[in-house]
Amino acid sequence: MKSEASPTSRHQKALQCIERSLRPIPGHSGGCACFALADTLIRFNDPDRSIKRPDLAIFCVEPPDTDGALEMIPAAVVEVLSLGYEEKDLGADGAPFYLAHGVHEK
Repeated sequence: MKSEASPTSRHQKALQCIERSLRPIPGHSGGCACFALADTLIRFNDPDRSIKRPDLAIFCVEPPDTDGALEMIPAAVVEVLSLGYEEKDLGADGAPFYLAHGVHEK
């Protein structure tokens, strides 16, 4: 039986802790409203029109509701590193890709 990689409880708890900590800076105008979406498909504007699914995508404005991949680039992306998947998150298709294609923070 082949099993698909899925987040462990440690991974999910870390992600939930990060998501719960996101808040706009009080009294700071023009800042990020901190809309966070976990495991959401995002289509990028690279030549291949790549679709990625970061652990957490943070948007400064509310992203539209869609049944397909979002075409809105997040302001920040969070990847929780899991044993055995470090290369996926830190390699060429991870942080460098996001930063090269419009994500401000990784």
